[in-house]
Amino acid sequence: MIVLFTDFGLHGPYTGQMKAVLHRMAPGIPTIDLFADAPASNPKAAAYLLAAYASAARARPLSSRPTAAGTSARATACWS
Repeated sequence: MIVLFTDFGLHGPYTGQMKAVLHRMAPGIPTIDLFADAPASNPKAAAYLLAAYASAARARPLSSRPTAAGTSARATACWS
């Protein structure tokens, strides 16, 4: 899984162009848009925002998902 966290913004071609290249270079790998409008050219603010996302994900378990066998399994987000 590839998770995108960019400052490209919500308008313009950049996210689409990047996803097209990722699809060509890594076909079959899912791509998730986590955040497309991180603070532009501000890595410190973007790092703070990403850490907040990680902290929130650690605090909440993911919703139940069906497993390959069709049963339900409970997953918890892990960040290292």
